[in-house]
Order: sequence, then structure tokens, then C-alpha cells
Amino acid sequence: MAGRRIRAGRPGEGPLAAITRQDVRDVLDLAPGWPARTAQQYLRSIFRALKQERLVFHDPTRGITLPAQVRLPRPVPSDRLTGLLQQARTPLARLLVALVSVHALLPSQAAEIRLDELDLAHGALRLPRRTVYLDTLTSELLTQWLRMRQQTWPACSNPHLLVSSQTALDPSARPSARCCSGRRSTAPVSPPEPCGRTAS
Repeated sequence: MAGRRIRAGRPGEGPLAAITRQDVRDVLDLAPGWPARTAQQYLRSIFRALKQERLVFHDPTRGITLPAQVRLPRPVPSDRLTGLLQQARTPLARLLVALVSVHALLPSQAAEIRLDELDLAHGALRLPRRTVYLDTLTSELLTQWLRMRQQTWPACSNPHLLVSSQTALDPSARPSARCCSGRRSTAPVSPPEPCGRTAS
């Protein structure tokens, strides 16, 4: 489409009338993301005007949709990060602060991280849709959390990275949105019990 030479012709005929929906898709595929959306808007305006002038009878842009664009949150400034880490009281909270503030993960995305997605040898998280390469700070916080996780629940089999006293004993449980929201609870929190401990 981009390389075609457009010449005036009779209504409904000529190169413009020969442009197909697949031609439009091919052009949009060359510029994914927001550039594709801008190109789509321009093409729609062009063919809308051409139809009004009866130069074409078919709009090849009609019915073409593009995937929704997800805007990732921006990492927070370093001075604010320092303040957030000072307010975080546990290794879990500090790791969550780093994942959200440094690597722009949503709390819900952090909650879904599994242990088998950790690539400690290369300092990375191999997530389903992206690979997160960890900086030195996050790597240290991850090591601290993994150490505490192992010491607190040595026999637990929950496959998720972030666990709590409510989820560590259940292999199918996921961290709740409240657990990974960063909100502080006003109720006192009891220390988690290691796996295998029974009530007396």
C-alpha cells in the first residue's frame, strides 16, 4: 500500500479502490503500539473523506481493531524510593517496594511471580510476558526475602514467591491483593508459624 502510486481515476476504480483490509493491516503491523493507532486514525479520516467524495465505495479500515495498549507505571524517584524502603518493616515489604517502584510491576503482577520464574544465576525474573533484569538493590532484597521465607516455612510447597502465614501452607493459594497492595493493617500481626507446627 505504502509503495503504490495513487492516481486519479473514475469513481470506485483505480489504486485507491484496490486497497484491501489486508493492505491496511500490513501497514499497521509495521508500526506497532501507539504509532499504529495514529496511523489508523489518519487512514480512517482519509477513507472517510474519499467515500464522501465518492472516490471509493469501500472503506478498508472499517472493522480493524488494535490491541489495547497497557501503560506501565513509571519507576519512582530514588529519594522517594529510599523513604519507602525505610517505611517498609519486613523483607517481604521491602522486596515488594523494589518490584513496584524500581521495576514498575503492579502489585497484582508481583503476587503472581512463581519460584520457577526466578533466574538467580542471571539476576532476572522470567515472567510470561516480559523478562525483568534485577538491579543490585532488588537482588539483595530478593535474597533476604528468600532466606527469611526458607527459615520461616522450611517445608512449604507454595510455588509463589510472595507468601504469608495464610498462604504458605496451601500449595494452591495465591497471595491476596491486600497482602501485595502495600497497605498497612491496623490490626496486630502475629509472627507466622513454620510449616508442620501443630497447635497444642
